[in-house]
Amino acid sequence: MVIFFKNSIQFIVNIVTRYKAHVFDVLGVSDNVNEDLNYWRNITFAYAVLIGAPLSLIAIIPGIYYSYLTGITSLPIYDVLAFGLMCFITLSRSASILVKKYLLVGSTFIFSTILILALGVSGPGLLYLYVCVLASLIFFSHNTRWFWSFLGTVICLVTGVVFHLDLGPHSSVPPVNLKQWIAVSSNFIFLSFFTSAMIPHLFIGIERLVNKNKILLEGLNNEQEELERLNTKLSKRNEELEAFVHAASHDLKEPARVIHSFMSLLKAKYSTDLDEKANSYVDHSLKSSKRMMQLVDDLLVYMNLENKNEYENIDLEELITDIVLLNFGDKEIDSVEFIYANLPTIKAAKIPLTILFTNLISNAVKYACPSKTLKVEILFSESDEYWRFAVKDNGIGIDPAYHHSIFDMFYRLHSQKEIEGSGIGLAICKRIVNNHHGTIGLISEPKKGSEFVFTIRKS
Repeated sequence: MVIFFKNSIQFIVNIVTRYKAHVFDVLGVSDNVNEDLNYWRNITFAYAVLIGAPLSLIAIIPGIYYSYLTGITSLPIYDVLAFGLMCFITLSRSASILVKKYLLVGSTFIFSTILILALGVSGPGLLYLYVCVLASLIFFSHNTRWFWSFLGTVICLVTGVVFHLDLGPHSSVPPVNLKQWIAVSSNFIFLSFFTSAMIPHLFIGIERLVNKNKILLEGLNNEQEELERLNTKLSKRNEELEAFVHAASHDLKEPARVIHSFMSLLKAKYSTDLDEKANSYVDHSLKSSKRMMQLVDDLLVYMNLENKNEYENIDLEELITDIVLLNFGDKEIDSVEFIYANLPTIKAAKIPLTILFTNLISNAVKYACPSKTLKVEILFSESDEYWRFAVKDNGIGIDPAYHHSIFDMFYRLHSQKEIEGSGIGLAICKRIVNNHHGTIGLISEPKKGSEFVFTIRKS
């Protein structure tokens, strides 16, 4: 039994769906939302036809029964004609939707008039007449709003004259008192003009809003197209810049490598033959060529830090241990107290994260205070969305006035003679953190150590 009901419901749903698709196809409308106000008028008309056609068929039954009770034999004929008209509207492809609108509204005005004449004030004629006015305000442009109310008023006046002169088509209907008709029809006239004054303003407001949205949407589409064009152009420029940087880095590193190699050979073979000043020139050339190669390498690292790395689970305690063992000699490891424990496993890009911690730990070692044992501590905490890490040391510290500047490219607080470096390391750190949707900052004062704090969003 349950299967039978389910199949029956599915059968009915299929019929209704096919019927709706047919009506919409004949009327030339679709369910695809269009921002045009005329589309909404047409779709409302389509749904009125969709529902009105089967209802007009059902209306034949009470028409026959009422005809049997009153002896008015023409009522079933009018119902059949109404159903035939609805069939024409739903089946015929020869007329446009505008013609069908006028045909439906006009014929309904006629049927309403017939109902008034046939049934007087006791029938639904005035109600149908008001529905005609209301439907016309929805189906047609607001420029015709007063026409439908005047048409309804004319029908009331004409039927009033017919009632007064007793020209009704059926003697079986009790005669309508003129005063009674005036009282009833004046309410219809008031409501129809009131509706004609109110409803179009709603549509005018909707139309203005729709037009405004269309203009905004067109502007947004134009801006989106322009943005896509600029993004394409920017991507092309970035590719060209990346290719240039790689080519330039090779061209820059090769001379520096040659200079460094020859200076190394010169120092190895002829340092005893050169005086102190000449040897200082050689040492300076070696340092400068080495710095040049390091600078180019750092630039390449910075340029390649795009957010294209795959994320993976990283054991940070293991990562920090590898960084310490691989980047610092036995002397540095013995003289520095590295403090870290119970660090979490997080999901991030491994190579950039390795570079990030390497740079921050190397900075801590590089800027150590000579008068005390260096301590480098890695701390962490977490929230619902972010991991928070800190690389803390007890080194020479940094003046708060420079806390923002030190993350800029090539910005240095010390000269090469004081402390070597390219001035790119912290800029690389900032870019890595940005690519992980986090932030980086500094807590530090001179002679009180530094604490670089950064966050990484949990993926």
